[in-house]
Amino acid sequence: MTFLIFFVIVLLLVGFASWLYYSKNVDYDEVSIVFTTADEGLNGKVMSGNEAPVLASKTGRTYRLPWCDGSKKTRPENVLTFKSAAEAEEKGYLPSKNCH
Repeated sequence: MTFLIFFVIVLLLVGFASWLYYSKNVDYDEVSIVFTTADEGLNGKVMSGNEAPVLASKTGRTYRLPWCDGSKKTRPENVLTFKSAAEAEEKGYLPSKNCH
C-alpha cells in the first residue's frame, strides 16, 4: 500500500514537472496555424499566430482565437471578426487570459 501511494505521488510530480517544462518552453509567436475553411478565404494558407483571425464580442473587451470556448459561446449577433490580433488590439481589445 505504501509503495502504491509513493508511486502515485511520483507519477503526479513527474506529470506536473513535464507540464511546467512544456508551458515555459513554448514560443507562441512561432506557432503556425493552417486554416482549411473556404469560407474564410484562407484555404491551406499557413499563418503565424499573430496573423490568424480573431474574434471578439461587441459587449466585451477581449479577443480570442476562433476555436476557443469563449468564442463559441458568444452570441452570433455580438461577434466581431478581426483579421489579426494586431487589428483587434488597435481597436482597443485585449487578448483573453485563457485563450489567445
